[in-house]
Amino acid sequence: MAVSFLLLLIASSFLQIWASDPLYYESFDEPFEGRWIVSKKEDYDGLWKHSKSDGHEDYGLLVSEKARKYAIVKELDEPIILKDGIVILQFEVRLQNGLECGGAYLKYLRPQKARWTAREFDNESPYTIMFGPDKCGNTDKVHFIFQHKNPKTGKFVEHHLKYAPTVPYDKLSHVYTAILKPDNELRILIDGEEKRKANFLSSDHFEPASIPPKTIPDPDDKKPEDWDERTKIPDPDAVKPDDWDEDAPEEIEDEEAVKPEGWLDDEPEEIDDPGAIKPKDWDDEEDGEWEALKIDNPKCEAAPGCGEWKRPMKMNPAYKGKWHAPLIDNPNYKGIWKPREIDNPDYFELDKPDFEPIIAIGIEILTMQDGILFDNILITRDEKVAESYRAETWKPKYVVEKEKEKPEDDAAGFSDMLSGFQKKVFDVLYKIADIPFLEAYKNKIIDAIEMGEKQANLTIGILVSIVVVIVTVISRVLFGGKKPKAPAAPISETDIAGAAETEVPESSKEKKENDKEDESVPRPRRSESPADLLVTVATAISLVSNGGRKRERDLFRGCICAVGSFALSHLHRFHCDLALGFLRDPLLPFTMGGRKMAAPLFLLLIASSLLQIWASDPLFYESFAEPFEGRWIVSEKEDYTGLWKHSKSDGHEDYGLLVSEKARKYAIVKELDEPIILKDGTVILQFEVRLQNGLECGGAYLKYLRPQEAGWTSKGFDSESPYSIMFGPDKCGSTNKVHFILQHKNPKTGKFVEHHLKYPPSVPSDKLSHVYTAILKPDNELRILIDGEEKKKANFFSMDDFEPALIPPKTISDPDDKKPEDWDERAKIPDLDAVKPDDWDEDAPMEIEDEEAVKPEGWLDDEPEEIDDPESTKPEDWDDEEDGEWEAPKIDNPKCEAAPGCGEWKRPTKRNPAYKGKWHAPLIDNPNYKGIWKPQQIDNPDYFELDKPDFESISAIGIEIWTMQDGILFDNILIDSDEKVAESYRAETWKPKYEVEKEKQKAEDASVSSDGLSGFQKKVFDVLYKFADIPFLESHKIKIIDVIEKAEKQPNLTIGILVSILVVILTVIFRILFGRKKPQAPVSPTTETSNPGAAETETTGSGEEKEENEKDDASAPRLTSGSTRLKRFVSQNSACDDSAFAPVVYGGPNGVLAAAGANAWFEEQAYEIGSAAAGLQSGKSSGLQVKLVDFAQVAEGDGVVGDNFLDGLGLLYWKSLPISDITQANEVVVVRD
Repeated sequence: MAVSFLLLLIASSFLQIWASDPLYYESFDEPFEGRWIVSKKEDYDGLWKHSKSDGHEDYGLLVSEKARKYAIVKELDEPIILKDGIVILQFEVRLQNGLECGGAYLKYLRPQKARWTAREFDNESPYTIMFGPDKCGNTDKVHFIFQHKNPKTGKFVEHHLKYAPTVPYDKLSHVYTAILKPDNELRILIDGEEKRKANFLSSDHFEPASIPPKTIPDPDDKKPEDWDERTKIPDPDAVKPDDWDEDAPEEIEDEEAVKPEGWLDDEPEEIDDPGAIKPKDWDDEEDGEWEALKIDNPKCEAAPGCGEWKRPMKMNPAYKGKWHAPLIDNPNYKGIWKPREIDNPDYFELDKPDFEPIIAIGIEILTMQDGILFDNILITRDEKVAESYRAETWKPKYVVEKEKEKPEDDAAGFSDMLSGFQKKVFDVLYKIADIPFLEAYKNKIIDAIEMGEKQANLTIGILVSIVVVIVTVISRVLFGGKKPKAPAAPISETDIAGAAETEVPESSKEKKENDKEDESVPRPRRSESPADLLVTVATAISLVSNGGRKRERDLFRGCICAVGSFALSHLHRFHCDLALGFLRDPLLPFTMGGRKMAAPLFLLLIASSLLQIWASDPLFYESFAEPFEGRWIVSEKEDYTGLWKHSKSDGHEDYGLLVSEKARKYAIVKELDEPIILKDGTVILQFEVRLQNGLECGGAYLKYLRPQEAGWTSKGFDSESPYSIMFGPDKCGSTNKVHFILQHKNPKTGKFVEHHLKYPPSVPSDKLSHVYTAILKPDNELRILIDGEEKKKANFFSMDDFEPALIPPKTISDPDDKKPEDWDERAKIPDLDAVKPDDWDEDAPMEIEDEEAVKPEGWLDDEPEEIDDPESTKPEDWDDEEDGEWEAPKIDNPKCEAAPGCGEWKRPTKRNPAYKGKWHAPLIDNPNYKGIWKPQQIDNPDYFELDKPDFESISAIGIEIWTMQDGILFDNILIDSDEKVAESYRAETWKPKYEVEKEKQKAEDASVSSDGLSGFQKKVFDVLYKFADIPFLESHKIKIIDVIEKAEKQPNLTIGILVSILVVILTVIFRILFGRKKPQAPVSPTTETSNPGAAETETTGSGEEKEENEKDDASAPRLTSGSTRLKRFVSQNSACDDSAFAPVVYGGPNGVLAAAGANAWFEEQAYEIGSAAAGLQSGKSSGLQVKLVDFAQVAEGDGVVGDNFLDGLGLLYWKSLPISDITQANEVVVVRD
């Protein structure tokens, strides 16, 4: 037993070592050459470097050049099995120069095909998992993609994590962690903080789902033509009232208004700036007549106004707006139609994903940025190990970088300037604010105190002023305040007076007393808030309990009308006469004969009931059921030329506010009747948006405006109008997020600062209606919902959730503390005693010629690979002086098709067994290592504390956007304090529309584009698709499918077209079977729409065929892409060289323009160009006029279209022709010949 026990003890020890050691770790402390293999594929010309991280002694793997493709791979000593137990994938990336367009992800490769070598690593090399950040165009996410084998078909399918986290937008080091758990759970961490949790088998978390649905809608089940899905319809029997005047304007001139005394009619509001001087380089012919800048007329400053005086407008009491028949229940309503469900033939079951093992780690990216540094790549099975690596390798660097990034601010806090006496006074004032019966006014009192504390030169006078404010509030609560406001329309003063005159008859003496004391009676008014209502009732209780019969009646009348006026805004109909007539007889006895408490209790009961009504109704709601004109005010600022329309949502009877034109700025605002306070209680902001034409570049957010400066009007609303909160979707370039931004006043400086929600949700990419909800809770929690599903939870005071944080850190690094010169942060140093071995040859090359290789028989040494196209002719408008010497485009040499190759034959290279690379001394522990130096921490002079954000109230709701898309429809804007109310609005207003749109989209996706084909034609296409799946046609599969799909889209398909397709496919087959120049490996598209399966199906065939193929691979030269030549490219982009990645747009007969039938149009267009993007989008320029074709005159071949150029091209093209085949703007697109 002793021996057995000893063996068990040894095994346990080794198991502990295995569990604690990582399965793989790469620190890049030593140069990577020899361990990591750089791909030799011709597309990957980016230079990798072993480089220090900026500001550190730590080394990493550096992307050193812009606008390049990179590929490098490290083969593991042993495969890592993912099927059993937990696995953690972790690595660091620092985007030292930012990341506007590029990837920084890792690929964890599965076993490759036979004879694959690391030098062949490219985008077609199959992987098990792809993980890491990626930003370009619409893409801004931390990818997690896994390739999983379908157990029924045997093919690998890509499954993408839905709602992936966004990429941090700074230039700091970040560590990305993916935790794969045996219970099918996936956790994505950024900097150790969980950003996404998912389940591998959940259809809500991966697209497509790992397990297909058990049932699917029957594609043959069609909705009956008489099926009516409308729940409500206009009442056909309704008739517009005779007195309803639709033409009455909403506003009319105020005839009672009088021009203010001193108004300067003959003075303009603005005059030419007398100090302005015409620029010396101004050319009137080219630039137009010069005009001096305008400034405010100084003569108008002291006057009430200048220019022509116009009467102000007031509300037209006759205005009713456009009449609409009321909606009634649809007697023919049958509900939302859904096709019947059938069993899914592709359904299968899985207990857990069948992951392939990891045999190598690769980085294969296309990036426009340099400075991307990879470091500390880790694979382990222990979360604590991953956590310890983050703490030891990433955290120290991140802290140093974060401190360095923080701006220095020398502002000192004001609170330290207060004397001891002043501090004591403020302590007393804060205690006064906590008195229970002042609870309703607590915020106002605290505001006054805090404003006093912020004063740099606090005096006794200011303290006394604050005390006066508080005492005034207390006295108003105890003894009543100023007279209430007159009621809002439609109840007028005459209505109220009339109501008072119809009361119980009184003696002349009583009447006289009433007239005399009329001013002291609470007048009927529209209550401004529940608090106002309760104050009115409380005053009534006090006076009724202590006053006489006359006062009881007068006060009773006043309270009933006050309560009713409040109800008017919620019940839409109330009149004091009616209320008093109904309640007078049963209630007046309760105010007489000593029963004085019954009336107050009854009034309190009414107030409570109406308070419940108030609580259940939204604070603000806009359905756009009626035209918006008059209620919403369109900005008159000159930049905002976009036309708003009152329009139906596509496919619905529901109206909304529509963005009707492309490439315009829009601004519109609705002022609220009463400000909405955000400081107390829950507040929900909610609205719907439907991007009916998608959203490539534009915003669809709302701005909740705070009170504006004096003199501001709705017609002056623009981007500078200050707001409390900005919320909603925004997509353009690298931006793809649902914004939540709040402008918060710094209590020390008094300035407003924008605080952006970090890692906001991304915008849904479809064209359906979506509802966006922001829930602000009194415990400082923020929740962002999309379609009722929580996408983000944050805390207003968490520095991890907002940038910059609302509350600055309590301590900061001392800027005067400097690192000692002898401080050594190197944990490891080269061993000075180490000596390079004698047999280590640093000059030995990595690769040498294969001396055993033999030139294939039939090789045509004297024939070039490409020749001038004999059918091409020089264009008639070609100018040799302007355009240069014309060169015919190149084509493949037909003589080379049957030969194994053409041109000079060179021996292929092979790995040099003697290669060892540059020798480096091994690293040893540094005896002088002192750790990472950190400056000492000092108190932050800008630090302050808050219990909750000091939100400004919402006084208006505005939409101020600049968008390249039309068809953006806003609807159902809601502000409320009850989450259930918001939920009910989603269920009633959004959900039915969404379900209809979703079903319609599913039907469109399910239906094929060849619905008009005959049975024979469908069978032909089925056969053609089977051709495309033949294994030995795998390398041509994408081209074949492209040809088939284009043919299916033809509306007038003929037998001739079908025969033509067969000829194309058969030609490809014959070329492969009977010889031609070997096809070039497909260039990988950089968009996500590329065929994910192309890399997964390996070429099959007999052993003899494989042998021949491998021979050809070794001897045939790699094909170069078709020649490209950039004639002219005008750009003012100093950030990066546009021409480096935008040389090709034409692309030959199979290019983007040819596919859209736009070649001729493209060659004729000429525009004045200012910059590649702005010029193409707007036509504005500095005067240079060129043809679009001059931007890229290209021979047939492969090339890349830049995002800004293609964006502009698409914008020009839609103005001239309907286009559907132009590739999406803002994405880099491969155009293949």
